[in-house]
Amino acid sequence: MPGAVRHEIIPAGWYRATKLRQGGALRVAQTGIRRASQAFFGQYDLLFTSAASVPPFRHEHGWTKEINGAPMANCLRWEAIDFGLTLMGNPAVVISCGKRPDGLPLGIQIVGPPYCDARLADIFVTPEALFEADEDPCRPRIDLARLMAAANRSKP
Repeated sequence: MPGAVRHEIIPAGWYRATKLRQGGALRVAQTGIRRASQAFFGQYDLLFTSAASVPPFRHEHGWTKEINGAPMANCLRWEAIDFGLTLMGNPAVVISCGKRPDGLPLGIQIVGPPYCDARLADIFVTPEALFEADEDPCRPRIDLARLMAAANRSKP
């Protein structure tokens, strides 16, 4: 009968057991992400990424509906670069690195090794200061030689 409410008897404990299985699977996935992160930071000191998966846009336009032709089911889907890194559990900061010609901000995200929050805080001030001092912030480019020279000058 269309529109009729269907009643089912659910065995006691089914809901809890289902949630426990799902939670366990999620924990296993997060552990894999954490281990991959530790392996990565065994070889590299920092990870630089864009601050978002899409170019900046005006908020009155809503959220990004697609990336490279792939539809985004919701506003969280295109923010995966941010919350995906959160799953690693590593310290991360986002700093401004200039503006587009239309005035919208650009940012980079810097991720450090596990448990190195203070070290990351010491590191990110150098590129942040360089970006703030840039006379032409519409074309953000990291000048690695200048960055390394500034970092070496700041060491005690």
